[in-house]
Amino acid sequence: MKETKLIQALISLSKAEIQAFRHFLYCKLFNNREDAIRLLDYLRHELKLPKPKLNREFVYKKLFPDKNYQERYVRDLMSYLSGPLDQFLAFKKLHANREDELIALCNALRERKLFKQFEIAANKTTALQQKSAIRDSNFHYRNYRLEQERYYASTQKGRADTTNLAEVAHSLDISYFTNRLRQSCYMLSHQSMYNITYDFSMVEHIIEEVKQKDLLHIPAISIYYYCYLAQVYRNNVEYFKSLQQHLIANSELFTISERKDIYLLAINIAIKRYNQGDRDVVTDLLALYRSAIDQKVLLTDNVLSRFTYKNIVALAVTQKQYDQAESFLNDYAPLLEEDYQEMTYQYNLAKIYCEKKEFDAALQYLFLTASSDDVYINIDTKILLARIYYEQNELDAQMALSESFKKILARKKEVLGYHHVTYKNFLSCINKLTALNPYDSKGRLALLEEIEGTKPLPDKHWFVEQLR
Repeated sequence: MKETKLIQALISLSKAEIQAFRHFLYCKLFNNREDAIRLLDYLRHELKLPKPKLNREFVYKKLFPDKNYQERYVRDLMSYLSGPLDQFLAFKKLHANREDELIALCNALRERKLFKQFEIAANKTTALQQKSAIRDSNFHYRNYRLEQERYYASTQKGRADTTNLAEVAHSLDISYFTNRLRQSCYMLSHQSMYNITYDFSMVEHIIEEVKQKDLLHIPAISIYYYCYLAQVYRNNVEYFKSLQQHLIANSELFTISERKDIYLLAINIAIKRYNQGDRDVVTDLLALYRSAIDQKVLLTDNVLSRFTYKNIVALAVTQKQYDQAESFLNDYAPLLEEDYQEMTYQYNLAKIYCEKKEFDAALQYLFLTASSDDVYINIDTKILLARIYYEQNELDAQMALSESFKKILARKKEVLGYHHVTYKNFLSCINKLTALNPYDSKGRLALLEEIEGTKPLPDKHWFVEQLR
């Protein structure tokens, strides 16, 4: 019973929403069965418990203690209750946005030919739209719907000579261009990750229309316009630069969920440029990360992932932007999950010292993080120690570490998942580097070629540095 549509939907509701749904059921317009309310009361009580009693026969006896069990009755009652619940969810969604509610009202008033009331509702909607801080694709779609309602009202009133058809067409263009470009950006991103080919021929016409109609002053168009072009024409850095500038300047015009999507698109474009050898993109990429974190779009419950934190620090230090790395390290450490905060900070500080060749300072922190219960910090610590031991020519320590590394990879294979291959590649490469005769020039070139082709490989830049 717990897997039924009704139970799953109820579990998704908050405490306040459950209470609101109960009030909703008391309205005869949506419910005329008292036993549906009794069923809800029972279920909302049980679903608070660690082990709710949801057996159908048990539920029936609780609701109707003086009657013989009828399984079909319980099934029908649950199916019935799902109806008002679906209506409640739709009702909540419609009333979540005042402008959408007013546009629906405009439609209802116009169909009843209540034109005075229609004008009042339409003007109120326009005023709310103009005051709105959000200028996303939904905003432009609402503009189109409202202009369309005004047109229908004018024709119903017999004023075909003074219509707003031009405004309807313009608002439709903006809404369509915004949504089509947005969808195309998602499609391009998806296409780059999977063996799928989409048809973008229509989008090329939209790109031309946007330029001809001079619509790039509209942020919801310009951001997706440059995002699309930055993905299609990867060698043209100006498209990415324009995307970054427009996004950082106008990100607050979008809802948090859409803002997050755009930032992830932009960050992924920058990462691809970096992976293709564009090291100049690092500064822009770090700026995008900072902006996204400051606006909390990369946070989950106000917590920054320790993996994102580590990747950003690694990105900065790889390009020797140590001031940027240290600034980020200190500014955003308080956003890390409390249980991992201290160890994550210490490891990343050691990473910076290691990259700066300040090995004594790095070791002070690595000896602390080496005892971490977090398997990722533990292994990442071993990676930095392996680098230090190699550079300081401490071969005995290096060999002992490699054995320890090998054992933890074998022991934690299932826990590490796809990361296991990454770490295994590092261990293989560090062992080959350690065993390499420093005077074997052909061997060095062969190993360099192998390492450059090894994916994924953490700290690849360091291996390349050692072999060149």
